[in-house]
Amino acid sequence: MTDLELVKAAEAYAEKCHAGQTDKCGVPYIEHPRTVASLLRNPKEKCVAWLHDTVEDSSATIEDIRSIFGDEIADAVELLTHDRSVPYLDYIKQLAANPLARRIKMADLFHNMDESRFEGREIPKRLVWKRAHCYLPAFDYLEQVCREEGQRGHYCEQDEREVEIHLNRHGKERRSSEEGE
Repeated sequence: MTDLELVKAAEAYAEKCHAGQTDKCGVPYIEHPRTVASLLRNPKEKCVAWLHDTVEDSSATIEDIRSIFGDEIADAVELLTHDRSVPYLDYIKQLAANPLARRIKMADLFHNMDESRFEGREIPKRLVWKRAHCYLPAFDYLEQVCREEGQRGHYCEQDEREVEIHLNRHGKERRSSEEGE
């Protein structure tokens, strides 16, 4: 498959898997992977972004994804599939070792933290708690892994300004990227 065919196949597969599903705001669920894919740059990243919730939220299996998209894509999707018996931050630490899964998770977290998705409606307390206790610490951890690996430009440095704008808009300050370096 060409890069474009790979991304289109992942999009079609995700649309099939998430057909009829809606998110917490009542929006068709497919808009979440579409947005996550739009935040990423290369075809493999976009492919995994489209697929990242298919196993967790549909009848799709890792074996299905592996047979269609290959090992690299399937391995990243498998790491992104949260086994609920594993504590959230342990799950984040496991996927952090895979640069592809890590980049998709950072984009996923960025979109999950975007409170503008609620369009003026009150955000459920459970989601406010989850943002503060799961999403922000996870994003910080993944960002630190990027810095430690000297990885700049893949959802780290180039997007840092966008993350700052987003988090500041919602009253959350972030530590400077120079702290601790």
